[in-house]
Amino acid sequence: MREYQFLRGLLHRDESVVLDVLLQSGRPGISQEANQLLDDFPVTREEMYQYDCVIAFDPDWQEFSDEQIALLESWVAEQGGGLIVVAGAVNMGNPVRGWVQDERMGKIRSLYPVTFERRFAGTLDSYASTDPWPLDFTREGIEAEFFWLADDMAASQQAWGDFSGVYSYYPVAGPKPGATVLARFSDPRVGSDENRPVYAAIQFYGSGRVLYLGSAELWRLRMADEAHFETIYTKMTRHVSQGRLLRGSSRGALLVDRDRYMLGSTVEIRVQLTDARLDPLAAESVALQVVEPSGSVRTVALLADPARLGMFAGRFTVLEEGAYRLELPIPDSDEERLTRRIQVRMPDLEREHPRRNDELLAKLARATDGRYYAGIEAAFSDDTCEELIEQLKDRTKTIILTAGPSRAWQENWLRWFMYITCGLLFVEWLIRRLVKLA
Repeated sequence: MREYQFLRGLLHRDESVVLDVLLQSGRPGISQEANQLLDDFPVTREEMYQYDCVIAFDPDWQEFSDEQIALLESWVAEQGGGLIVVAGAVNMGNPVRGWVQDERMGKIRSLYPVTFERRFAGTLDSYASTDPWPLDFTREGIEAEFFWLADDMAASQQAWGDFSGVYSYYPVAGPKPGATVLARFSDPRVGSDENRPVYAAIQFYGSGRVLYLGSAELWRLRMADEAHFETIYTKMTRHVSQGRLLRGSSRGALLVDRDRYMLGSTVEIRVQLTDARLDPLAAESVALQVVEPSGSVRTVALLADPARLGMFAGRFTVLEEGAYRLELPIPDSDEERLTRRIQVRMPDLEREHPRRNDELLAKLARATDGRYYAGIEAAFSDDTCEELIEQLKDRTKTIILTAGPSRAWQENWLRWFMYITCGLLFVEWLIRRLVKLA
């Protein structure tokens, strides 16, 4: 597929990346732009743990053994590996042998940040439109820096506005609890508002991150600007790989969902810890110290994840603008700490979202016993004009003044005010002259 071809060339040209390729549809003797062409997915921890990120384009997970699936799952959950999964109609959408319906694929389905519908054989599992539809970003998607096509939010939104959109998506039941929806497919024929199909979502899985894309069509960004495709995949790859790239200690990793937050946002914290023997740490909770911009220190309790030993999670709300420092003393260590910094800023909603919010304005009108009209035409149409006049209640008031203002008194007062002001200026000038002569 084009997405794979463009990305393979991009990563192979990057001197900071070591790229290995496993092409399931390849034949013996083929060549690919890669440092190494793999014959099979890694089967040992030593082979798997050398990687930071796996990008899977509509893979046939059924070709993986149970041991390989377990190795992939533990690599993401325990080693902070990053996984980007791109949906497709070949292996996911096959109603007869698609892996989505395979009972053996339970661990693979658990990695995805979306839930799949259990369909009967023969149903259509993919959706394609004859026209492109732009992505409908959620607030979290707009604020996610790894989804920015430029250096700031406003420029990124403008760049996404130049993108014509995508044609297809893989239908899912919805996001999993705890997953963050970044973008939805905007075709109104398949849903409205929050019921629109999920196109991009991300979740923490243990100490790793998994990013889901509904189709392999981000290569179409090259039509607007060739640099956009390189920018988006570089940022996505680095973001999901943070669990391994930012490991500050062999004893654990401190993870946040992003580095910059808006004032009033909730920061999700996840920590993977091991004991002195490098086994998963067994404890009910650990204490995270949050150093706020004002210098005050707040302690946040991170509770153990009952589903995974050694994993702890918690959250707190940022109420000050500036730089926060997160510190976690590692239990039973020689003052070893995990640290992370985040930046909080005041949101500029009018500049970042320069469009009319009809839903919010209508809600405000209803709450104040008013009525909202979306535009001049709607307000002054033949059907609503009389209704609008009735809404505009007469608010005129008559105030009787027993004595009007005296023009002569005002002129006299202003004259004396001018005399006093000029006198003070003259005294100031005189003092300056005398001091200078002395």
